[in-house]
Amino acid sequence: MWGTVWIPDGKKILYVFPETEPTAQHFHNLWTVDIETRTSAPLTTRSLVLSFALSPSDEDWIVFTGEYTYEGDASPSNDLWLINVQSGELLRLTRNLSDEVVYDPWWSPDGTQVVFQRAEQGIWTMNLADGHLKQVYPGEPGILYYDMAILGRSK
Repeated sequence: MWGTVWIPDGKKILYVFPETEPTAQHFHNLWTVDIETRTSAPLTTRSLVLSFALSPSDEDWIVFTGEYTYEGDASPSNDLWLINVQSGELLRLTRNLSDEVVYDPWWSPDGTQVVFQRAEQGIWTMNLADGHLKQVYPGEPGILYYDMAILGRSK
């Protein structure tokens, strides 16, 4: 288990739980646990969640990156997703090629945009109202990850 955080209403905890199916397929799914009832429930199934962040303006939404079999995709790609904690509604925000990697999503303070990284393609923002993507920091060949706090390099 990793990525354990409180959901802002204080009634649930969100976490990523690694699972292995009998077929030896590995998954990292988002789960919640209700503090009062101690009941756990999955938000995703058969996904490989890499990173996630809670919305600062609407406690029901989580943005996450990872692979998720969606709408019959034969080979899931690493994409940016939104999921509603209460309803389970899932929205795919990007449609990346199979070799593209996105990670480290963060919300803008007002919750209207998401900033995230693309390996070797730098730092990007997405306006959630219209889906507009904008590169805000250029990528470099061989640089897979930028420290979002200081924009230093690490691999």
